[in-house]
Amino acid sequence: MIARLDVPISMGESEAFEEYIKTSHNPKYVRVSKQSTIRHILKYFTNCKAKIVGTFSTSVNCVCLTSDIWSSNAKEDYISVVA
Repeated sequence: MIARLDVPISMGESEAFEEYIKTSHNPKYVRVSKQSTIRHILKYFTNCKAKIVGTFSTSVNCVCLTSDIWSSNAKEDYISVVA
């Protein structure tokens, strides 16, 4: 959601976000710090990277990369990397 909506990582620390989550999704929600969010994003990235490296290391001798970046008609930004 942070990347898709292009909002700051600190959004999870705001009272408005906490109120929204508690009201709409989970009354037991506890506010998360920016440092925790960053830690979780880095952990997710590391796990995804390890899966990709594991997949490629067993069946691929070389990898070619290409990338592209564009905006949709709805003004949403996208970036892609293809291996």
